[in-house]
Amino acid sequence: MKVIEDAHRKYTFLLPKRRQIKVELVFEEWKGEHETEMEVFDFDVAGYLLEGGPVELEIEDKGKWEINPGDSFYVPAGYRHRGINKGNKVARLLTCYYPPRY
Repeated sequence: MKVIEDAHRKYTFLLPKRRQIKVELVFEEWKGEHETEMEVFDFDVAGYLLEGGPVELEIEDKGKWEINPGDSFYVPAGYRHRGINKGNKVARLLTCYYPPRY
């Protein structure tokens, strides 16, 4: 599996790049107390917080929500958003992108 990481986040891509696979599935680990920039994607993002957090999900001009372990979220393509781990433990999330970015 492909892994990409920086000082604050780690992404493990769980599915191979293949034309017949129509989603991208990622296991994400976010270190605590790190604020990210707003992002906008041309794909939908759905996710589930496995453990850690809470994570604050902010969607520009829509609001902010606290995501706790066991909660899921969905951000449609084209919405500026960000996720911030508000806790001091690593937040572990399972996220799905549709269509895949590759």
